[in-house]
Amino acid sequence: MKYTVHRALANRDHTQYQASDDAYDAALLHFLISNLLLDKQIAFPVPRGLSKEVPKGVFQHHISGTAYEEKTMETNRWWKFW
Repeated sequence: MKYTVHRALANRDHTQYQASDDAYDAALLHFLISNLLLDKQIAFPVPRGLSKEVPKGVFQHHISGTAYEEKTMETNRWWKFW
């Protein structure tokens, strides 16, 4: 059986959640569903611009409580201008 997420909502109230990168939120949702629900092992998406002073793994543990391999998000946008 195969499922597809067609729509997901992200909190954009800046008093509660300061992030506003839709591509990162989509990658994080993919990570959480794949690893925690489907028992896969994909790398944790580290957001662009995360301070180099943050030790490796600390941000991931803060967000998801996990210790998977990490990969920094690419600068490519998920959308295009025509």
